[in-house]
Amino acid sequence: MKFLFLSSYYKPESTSSSRRTRDLHEAIVARGNSIELYCPTPTRNVSKEVRREYKKRKRETEYDGAMTVCRFSLWREGNFAPLRALRYAVCELIFVWKGLRAKNVDVLASGSTPPIHALTAVFLRKTRGIPFVYYLADIFPDSLVSAGIARKNSLLWKIGNWVSNTIYQNASKIIVISDRQKARLVERGVPAEKVEVIYLWVDENSVRRVERSDNKLFDDLGLPRDKFYVTYAGNFGASQNVELLLDCADKLRGNDAIRFVIIGDGSQKQKLIDKIANLKLDNVTLAPMQPPERVPEVYSLGDVSFVICQKGVGDGAFPSKAAVVMSVGTPLVASYDRDTDLCDLIVDNEAGLCVEPNDVDAAVDAIERLLHDPNLRARCSENEVKLAREKFSKEKSVPASVEIYERVARENKEAKDAKRRR
Repeated sequence: MKFLFLSSYYKPESTSSSRRTRDLHEAIVARGNSIELYCPTPTRNVSKEVRREYKKRKRETEYDGAMTVCRFSLWREGNFAPLRALRYAVCELIFVWKGLRAKNVDVLASGSTPPIHALTAVFLRKTRGIPFVYYLADIFPDSLVSAGIARKNSLLWKIGNWVSNTIYQNASKIIVISDRQKARLVERGVPAEKVEVIYLWVDENSVRRVERSDNKLFDDLGLPRDKFYVTYAGNFGASQNVELLLDCADKLRGNDAIRFVIIGDGSQKQKLIDKIANLKLDNVTLAPMQPPERVPEVYSLGDVSFVICQKGVGDGAFPSKAAVVMSVGTPLVASYDRDTDLCDLIVDNEAGLCVEPNDVDAAVDAIERLLHDPNLRARCSENEVKLAREKFSKEKSVPASVEIYERVARENKEAKDAKRRR
């Protein structure tokens, strides 16, 4: 079978889904399939030199020729919203053109970033009969309402609702990352049999805890190993509210045993830098995004690791970093909406602590509770690792994902053969 991927981001870009995308590609070709992937020149988390180099790489092969990667030029992604939206639109038009010219495609893999991305898949299904599987990370336009970008029943919300419903109606299968996401789609009229739940997976063989004595990130960041570390690693976006950790650091500055380490990048980075300087927070270390191979070191760094969101943003989503934190066994504090899959898993399995979003005092209490109760930390760590093996296993989730794509391709081929016979 031939799989078509139209990818908004691809290596060497580092995104939250990079590792899972690689796992999926490896599994697809290992089962005797081929992949044709189209993507723009890399833009996220890459230097000018890397971007310049990849502009020359128009066509490459991977996995002994089983996968072909075709790149096209596109200007760099920025933070100016109108220009960013224009870039998304131009990228999708190019994807349409590439998809119309692709030959012998059995199934198309489409994602939900940006939210209009899968409209290209809808167009190719209607014009060329190519079935597609839609991988849904965030429910749109609900995510816009949660982030405060749009109001329910506003014009933007109505347009987003039409986009989503069009995608849902035309997708052969929809893969979601939590049970609540599936329930939300069923409430919106999507047939339950069309929706498959596959939690964000972690490679349990490579993402393991790195003991503090062996963790070179302490040396690279100049961190003494005898402190109690509160960490966050990921995106510095408006939805994440990483500022909450700076407020915690401010309240806990009198405790010399506690240090905060914040690793990542994003639109709010300068705001964080300014606040650290203004508050003179000498108990906070701000570090850049680390390469994928250092993920175990990053998430093993802390005695406590935070997952954070603004109030209302966590509804209907599952943060990928939570699965990684659980896999390495660092006690987790989720400053997160209570009525979510993440908090259900944490509370039901004693895999960490949940506190209300934006509640600095509750977050400080959680930190101090874990600081003073080593038995609680040990229980959380043990339960997290067990939960990760049950829910987030690569060995279970990746084959299940590939089978969904293959089944869609087979069923489409059988339907076409039956139609020709008639």
